Amino acid sequence: MEFEIFKSLHSTEIIIDNIFLGGGTPSLLSPSQLATIIHKVKECFEVLPNAEISMESNPASIDKLKLYEYKSVGINRISIGVQSFVKKELGILKRNHSPKLAEKIVSDAVKSGIETVNLDLIFSIPGQSLASWTYSIEKALDLGTNHFSTYNLTFEENTPLWNKMQTGKVVKYNDEVDEFMYFTAIEILTKYGFDHYEISNFAKFNNKCRHNLNTWNSGEYLAFGVSSHGFFEGSRYKNISNLQIYYEMISNGKLPIIDSEKLNDSDYSEELIVLGLRATGLNKAKIEKQMPLFFEKSQLFIEELLKKEFIADSNTHFKLTSKGYALCDSITSKFLNFL
Repeated sequence: MEFEIFKSLHSTEIIIDNIFLGGGTPSLLSPSQLATIIHKVKECFEVLPNAEISMESNPASIDKLKLYEYKSVGINRISIGVQSFVKKELGILKRNHSPKLAEKIVSDAVKSGIETVNLDLIFSIPGQSLASWTYSIEKALDLGTNHFSTYNLTFEENTPLWNKMQTGKVVKYNDEVDEFMYFTAIEILTKYGFDHYEISNFAKFNNKCRHNLNTWNSGEYLAFGVSSHGFFEGSRYKNISNLQIYYEMISNGKLPIIDSEKLNDSDYSEELIVLGLRATGLNKAKIEKQMPLFFEKSQLFIEELLKKEFIADSNTHFKLTSKGYALCDSITSKFLNFL
């Protein structure tokens, strides 16, 4: 297996704080197959006893029995791609589950005892109203989920939805509508005690996603499997996307990496800004060490952001507020000008 090949090429002990099974639909695998993967990771690396073990899924690929089996094999966080609890909106998104099935699966996930149950919800779906968006959020709250990922619908080029937009069959909402729906989610979820800890993510209690936070904090992560992307020993790398060639390389004892790039100082400086602003903010200690003059150059801009309450200042970070997250791209772009 790829784990074993990677382990054989690295003599130093690698400590794992979280395992993320995703980038597809791992819930199509049986619980016993997932258990084999988790066991192999623990066999090859030092996995901490309290590690987060998270998996992605969609309502049509799981059931009550599977959820209880997932918990028994060590899954303590599950992310369910519900997207909406409104039938018409699910149809527009071409999802293969009904609102009724989604409700049942989310309820079963909460009852299973899996520690963190995340729901992916999408806003600005063509034809979606503020009332229906609010309905989906409140339905999820009623079911007892403790983590939300809310995403603005994007129209990817050459997809069916993109083509419909080009022919006028669907209309993309403007930025003002997007922003209004985004702030509606923030208002509702913060009212119910959720921490808006990352641009698209909200968590209750101690249910923040460690995998996400590690990524936004420029932490290292190993990647295994077809088309996966990793960051290790200062280099970003990606695996081959061809399944047949992947298997051939693994069979020959070779890592299926097709591209690797060492981050230089400029790349690393840029990532501290771009990734940091999405979640925990600008890490003062890291940035001052990497770029001693950065805060001196950006002082006036930071003062302006503080005055407008777009960022908050703590002892360790300059973190975007919910108001600031809505302008994340433009704020990030301006910060990059001070590099």
